[in-house]
Amino acid sequence: MVKKIEVELSKKDELILDYLKKIKKPQTTYEIAKNLEISWATVNLHCIKLHMNGLIKSRTKVSKTGAKKVIWWVE
Repeated sequence: MVKKIEVELSKKDELILDYLKKIKKPQTTYEIAKNLEISWATVNLHCIKLHMNGLIKSRTKVSKTGAKKVIWWVE
């Protein structure tokens, strides 16, 4: 069983969450980073935090070449 940990949202968390609500379609970590002009690693860290707190959903997509992309969205 995964236990949710309640944490305060940072400005970057709120920025990413607002972006996903506004765009209304699943986005890769790269797309979020590019559109918000934040590094990929920072976006990935904050998306994982948001996902662990149940604020966003995710799915891993594997391309034909085997590359993995995580897609994030808000329901």
